[in-house]
Amino acid sequence: MQMENKYKSLLRKIFIGVAIAVISAFIISYLNINGNKKNLQDTSEKEMTDKQNNHSKLNETKINKELSKVKRNEYPQNWEGDYHQVGYAKPYPMKLHIEKLDEFTIRGKVNWPSINNTIANMSGKVIKRPIKDFVEQVKWNIIDEYVNHEDGILIKFTETSIITGKGIDLNGAFYCNLTLNGEIKGHWFGNGSSTSGGRFTLTKK
Repeated sequence: MQMENKYKSLLRKIFIGVAIAVISAFIISYLNINGNKKNLQDTSEKEMTDKQNNHSKLNETKINKELSKVKRNEYPQNWEGDYHQVGYAKPYPMKLHIEKLDEFTIRGKVNWPSINNTIANMSGKVIKRPIKDFVEQVKWNIIDEYVNHEDGILIKFTETSIITGKGIDLNGAFYCNLTLNGEIKGHWFGNGSSTSGGRFTLTKK
């Protein structure tokens, strides 16, 4: 009887020891898996952040290189062409006087000779790819020079105030691409509208 009790006691100890070993192994394995998952997640997030930063740096470098190509005569620069308003057969002559253009901003004047020879101040900014804002992307997707051309300088500018003249609508913005072949092409959108109000093409003079 005493030997049987000792045998049972030994079996219990062995069982308990095995159970503790199994549970410990499970806990260690669980912690290792979670640790690996966290490390993979941290690595993935870091890689994504690095890619975004690298893309931003490459984008800025590309803009600067393209700016240097179109800055042959520095500034000011004069551009002329036509604006074709939706619903009107006859185009409006359009002149753009760029006083400043860098990797961030554009500033100058817009002249409409056939609309009371109106001259307006204009200002805007250089737009970097990729365009993440959905509303803005809808507008840019209308512009062929954005959709089918990865080069050039994307610019969005508005007429901020009238210097002289009258008869133009200041409530809108020009979305355009200053292409490396010496043209500015784009569309005008009224405030709150994602439909083009007109398109324009300008060449440097």
